[in-house]
Amino acid sequence: EFMGWMLRKITMMMKLVDRIVFLGDSDISRWPSSFYPSIQEATGKDYCDIRCVNIAKGGAVISDMQHQLKTLRDDSSEEEDEANTVFVACAGENDIFSVQPIDM
Repeated sequence: EFMGWMLRKITMMMKLVDRIVFLGDSDISRWPSSFYPSIQEATGKDYCDIRCVNIAKGGAVISDMQHQLKTLRDDSSEEEDEANTVFVACAGENDIFSVQPIDM
């Protein structure tokens, strides 16, 4: 019952979304764009109504996500800055094998 409730809440929220930004490491950067149209089925919105932006980079560590977000902000138009945006992030696996502290 909880999962059904959660799915209904997420579906309601997604109807308000203008843009989805994917950031992080190769787990996200390698997602084929063919995955994105399934958003239409989940939200009931036309695919063209939701802009999907993938700014992830293979090999990224958690601290790289700050640079990815800065680049997105610098490259965004005023209209995009005001868009209702959902961020999908995946990072951390590369940090495990890195000798660099996460807070650097």
